[in-house]
Formats: sequence, C-alpha cells, structure tokens
Amino acid sequence: MKSNFLRPFLPLLAAVVLMAVSGCKPPERAAIPDTFQPLNLIMFTNASAFDDIDAPWLLPKGLQVFDGVPFQVDGVIQLSGSARPGGQGHVNAPDSITGIPVNSGFEELHLLTAVDGSTDEDAEVTRITLVYSDGSKATLSLKYGQQVRNWTGRWHSSERALRDTNASVAWVGQNSDPAAVDRFPRLFHVMLKNPNPHKKVLTLSVEKVVDNVGPFFAGITIGPTGADRLINTVNMPASPFPDLRRRTGQLAAIKGVVRTVDGKPIAGARVEAVSARKFNTRIGQSDEDLANEVATTTESDGQFSLPPLPDNRLYSLVISKDGMQSADYYGADPKSEPIEVRLQ
Repeated sequence: MKSNFLRPFLPLLAAVVLMAVSGCKPPERAAIPDTFQPLNLIMFTNASAFDDIDAPWLLPKGLQVFDGVPFQVDGVIQLSGSARPGGQGHVNAPDSITGIPVNSGFEELHLLTAVDGSTDEDAEVTRITLVYSDGSKATLSLKYGQQVRNWTGRWHSSERALRDTNASVAWVGQNSDPAAVDRFPRLFHVMLKNPNPHKKVLTLSVEKVVDNVGPFFAGITIGPTGADRLINTVNMPASPFPDLRRRTGQLAAIKGVVRTVDGKPIAGARVEAVSARKFNTRIGQSDEDLANEVATTTESDGQFSLPPLPDNRLYSLVISKDGMQSADYYGADPKSEPIEVRLQ
C-alpha cells in the first residue's frame, strides 16, 4: 500500500533529489508588488521636446497621478529623432537608454510617453527591453497609431483615435509654439503586459526604432493587474482636445495667467490681442488685425481676462511688462482653457 501511495510522487522526489545532489535550486519566483511603484528616472533625464519650445515648466513635476496611475516626473527621457520641420532632431539625445533599475517582478508596465515626429500607421517607433535576473530578456513595442502618436495633436480638426484600448491621452497642455500651427501638446498613458511577471526584472531599456521619430518618457511605473486607480492630481481639461465644437462667432473672453520663468505671478503686465486667423491655419496666415483696445493688464495674482472676442478665430497675443522681455502667444482660443505665459 505504501509503495502504491508513493508511486505518483516518485518523479517529483527524483527531481528534488537530483537538484540536491547537483546543488541546483528551483527558479525563484519574484514577488509582484501589490500596488503601483513609480520608477526613479532622474539620472536618465535630458533636454527634451519641452525644452525645444522653451517650456520645461509646462509638465507637472514630482509624484503626480495621471489617468489613475502615479508617476514620478523629474524631467523627461528624450531619445533622438524628430520630424518637425526645421527641428534639430535632438542631436545630443541618445538612440537608447539602458540599465534603468527595476529590481522587481510585475504584471503591468505603465508608460507616460509620446513621440516627437510622425511616421506611418502601425510602424514600430519604440522598443522596450526587460532584462530578467536569470539572464533572459523580453521585448515590448510601441507602434504609431496603436499606442502613441506625435506629442502635438491637431487642435481644431479630427485625428484617428489610438487603436490599443490600453492606451489613451493622459495629459494635455497649451503652448504658443504648437498653437502657431493649430496644435496642442499631449502625453499618452500606455499599459503593457510583462510576459514573465514572476521573473525578477533587474533593468529595462528604451530604444528608438525610426530615425526621424524621437520617443520620450516622462514617467515609468510598474504594478499588478487590477490595482486600484488613484485620484488624479493632473486632470484632463474641461474643454475638448481636439476641439470640434461648432463655432458661430459667439463672443468669449480669452483668459490666462502671466508668470516669471520660475512661476511667480506678474502683476501689471499688459496683454494685447493683435491679430486673428481661422482655425487650421498657421501663424502668418492672419486675416484680421485688431485695434489696440483689445487689451488688459494682469491682476496681483497674474490672472487676466481679455475683452470678449468671436469664438471662431485663433488670436495672437503680445504680453509685455516693463523691465522684462516681451513674449508672443501664437494662437489663443477664447473657448479653450486659460493659457499660461512666462516672461524672462
């Protein structure tokens, strides 16, 4: 009876004995964190697309929650490549970054990312390599139009939606440079599955694939499947981006705030709307000059509200303050979110 009882377990017992004799150990299963764990990327950050538009302040910094997932944002990892006309292609940026520490098992990899430039639909633009503690590797991909697109999107015309249901726009901003061509800056939240969740990931690397498209990362977080989403510290705007609402010329006021480069409000700055142009046009295609009475000055907190203007135009503004360098804003929409301008 005893021998019959043990017979089903003999192969397992033999394996254990063999490992004991040979000194081998069974593969160790890495623990999976029970909540989100943002990775520290600060030592890998460099000059990015945000610096190209003189707006590194535009992206919220520190521990921030986008789309329910926490990311540690201490700057941006920018890889080389850019299809922007006249752009430098991030000539000092690397083609890849290796050795980003992870040291954990995980089920989901969350990326706060975009690419600078455009390419063919479904073209692979970013490659992420996971390096496991047993020496094996796994490769994950981001494809244009599936998980990511150009970091500046069309503002007043339609664009194809991302086709991966695990990817979505997680942050939207406004800035003069993109507005000059009727576009807005954005970042995507992309979730990828780790094919070997119980293997410890020592490091990961990120690599650009297409020469004229520069991927970048504002945050990377690991976590388990089904983790509770957190309350956002960075919310999507109330007005839509892209904005396809019908416009009739109804009057609306352009609002915003003027600050110093380090974020202090500027009181008494003059904000003037100087010209107007149609949607889906570029700066230089203005079809209406405005009289200088379309102007205001900022309050003590730096806030301003211009006299109402027709809502079916983009407006170029000039912002000035004695003792400071004046600035242009190349396309404010009266029906959109308040803008922010920073003066040197």
